[in-house]
Amino acid sequence: MNRRDFIRYNMCGLTALAVGSVGIPGLFASQAEAAARTINLSFEEVVVEMVDTTRVYHWVFKSGGAISHGFPSPVLVARTGADITINLTNNLDEAHAFQLAGTDIRTDSIPPGASTVLNFVAPAAGTYLYIDPLNAPVNRVMGLYGAFIVLPPGVRENTAVNTPYTPPTFKVQQLFNDLGNTPQFPGEPWVPLRPEDVSPNPDLPLAIERLLFRTRIWLFSQVDPDLNLQVRGLGPGQIFDAGAFRSAFEPEYFLLNGKAGFFAAHDHVSAVEGFIGEPHLIRLLNAGLATHSNHLHANHYYLLAINNVVQNSVASIDSMTLGTVENDAVGRGSLFFRGGSTQDWLIPFLRPPDIPGDPNTPLRDLIPEELATVLGNVLQSPLKYPMHDHMEQSQTAAGGNYPQGAITDIMFLGDIDKVPFPGSV
Repeated sequence: MNRRDFIRYNMCGLTALAVGSVGIPGLFASQAEAAARTINLSFEEVVVEMVDTTRVYHWVFKSGGAISHGFPSPVLVARTGADITINLTNNLDEAHAFQLAGTDIRTDSIPPGASTVLNFVAPAAGTYLYIDPLNAPVNRVMGLYGAFIVLPPGVRENTAVNTPYTPPTFKVQQLFNDLGNTPQFPGEPWVPLRPEDVSPNPDLPLAIERLLFRTRIWLFSQVDPDLNLQVRGLGPGQIFDAGAFRSAFEPEYFLLNGKAGFFAAHDHVSAVEGFIGEPHLIRLLNAGLATHSNHLHANHYYLLAINNVVQNSVASIDSMTLGTVENDAVGRGSLFFRGGSTQDWLIPFLRPPDIPGDPNTPLRDLIPEELATVLGNVLQSPLKYPMHDHMEQSQTAAGGNYPQGAITDIMFLGDIDKVPFPGSV
């Protein structure tokens, strides 16, 4: 395939595949989507539309059987201990490879037009980034990345474990034990998959809906369209110098799950939505070269894990550095202060503390008293708060359009008794 003659375009959004001989029954919407021991991925090219309609050349991992190329690459979901086989085919003009970042699970270099098979056992439960590690960071930043989610071995179709880890630390286990069982955390516990007796969320894609029950995946990336265009212009087998790529990298677009600005903030796959007392797990990954400082309004969150190192001391904070794959390899300082390219948060979904009035009065009654429910024809309820980055550049697009970058919403739909706030559907 000649990249100058054949390009496919596809809209953005997360899709998912379950994989592994130890299946996860009922994870997806149909038996056809049930976990398979073997999946097929290919290295492909695609043009992706940015928030301002600019179309930018990228590379992606495409799942076998998919009608079109997706962006970002599909979320892979497995259980700890599962035997996994990935068949990889390189349909690009230069060598590529596959690696589960932070592990020894990887392939050798795959020449153009060639295929290889990767067999491995799914590692400890956690949040992983799969990437092309060759010519780092060029191949990864060009789009060859995706989220690999590993669930604990106790997850079954009709049962749930109450932490995401195998094993958790004492403090993390205690935090999850307290959810829904203590005055500090009224409401419900966290569960890793939507229970069978709970109706599916119609706003989420069927191929990932059950995994996103009380969970969200935030996959961050950045795009320099000029560099991508230069990579596209190379001849077959030519390699863009990695050092020159890093030095010249000036991102114009900052993506969250392949989207930005309005489209990210209003994407139900990214936005966190729930009633008071419904804790949510957030899995953050950074595939790019820019460091983020993600800040959450309305609630402090608990930092559970950094690069799948489950924390001994569970900090309650409102901002945290999300580093890069390159910084992961730097052996100085504390992971907490340096951040990492993957993190897990627990948002407790406590009643937001910034609304005045009697704390014993349900918020649905206080909202009309303390807030205008409609302001300038814009609904002020249900309660929406932002998740944004304190690195201000990442909130812009194309050199200044604000707020069209890596941002999304956290929305409180109603009180702890499941009665919706004014304006909630």
